[in-house]
Amino acid sequence: MNILPFVLTLLLILSVITIEKLERFKNFILVQHQYQTHIENVERYAFNKQQRAKKKDSHADHQQLSFDYFIDKKMLKEGETEKYKQFRRITLDLIKILYGKTQFYKDLEQKRPNVAEELLDSIRASADRLIEDDKIRTIENISRLQLDDFDLQEMFYRMLRGTISKDDLKAVNEEDKKRVEELSKNEKAYVPFLTYIRKDSTKTINVWLAPRELLEAIFESEEIVEAILVKRKELGTNRNADVNSFKSEFLGKQKQGISDDLLDFPIPSTFEKRKNIENYE
Repeated sequence: MNILPFVLTLLLILSVITIEKLERFKNFILVQHQYQTHIENVERYAFNKQQRAKKKDSHADHQQLSFDYFIDKKMLKEGETEKYKQFRRITLDLIKILYGKTQFYKDLEQKRPNVAEELLDSIRASADRLIEDDKIRTIENISRLQLDDFDLQEMFYRMLRGTISKDDLKAVNEEDKKRVEELSKNEKAYVPFLTYIRKDSTKTINVWLAPRELLEAIFESEEIVEAILVKRKELGTNRNADVNSFKSEFLGKQKQGISDDLLDFPIPSTFEKRKNIENYE
């Protein structure tokens, strides 16, 4: 019996496996390098953000979803409370709204249908392992989390990095419009996750300031979300508008399973503080 063909076939298989592993390792090293660079950029962004706050910068803050149930040890100890389940559901829906149409998300979801759930579980596990000196003090610190799963780590990195800012998505001028259209066409236009989340133990969501994508994760339909944005604009442009109608009109129209006490409707009492609400869309 001539075993040479068998040996050659075996060697060929081993070489293919080795090349595949080498390629995967190379990709891992590349992503790790990009991730470390991203951490430095995020921390620089956090510092600049603090400096702008000191100067009372008027730029809209879209970070209206607390992420503490996934990163704060005190809240992690609360376990599977009803409030946690509601925040988890909203966060999962937000992730799918923001990244569900991107190529990296679709590719991973095809192999792992519950990838968003897996990601949140991995983030919680990683945060729970942190020692006191490394604990998360600002929301930007979540970029330091090291997840056990390479695919989830890469997905998390892409979400944190994003490819375009929320302001750029509004595409004010022609050059911006062309860039957004090109990114969208290639399924590469997505906003950094840090745009929407914050480190805050507040267990409610401010509907008055919540950006469109977060509203879509909370309320039953796009029609309701659109009505909320129209109402906010009305209250921000009409000095004599009835501010009390905002809560009564939309409370109770959230998705089933999201309780009324999770939502807050704190409308500024003065017109001067209401009139820049369009920046929060």
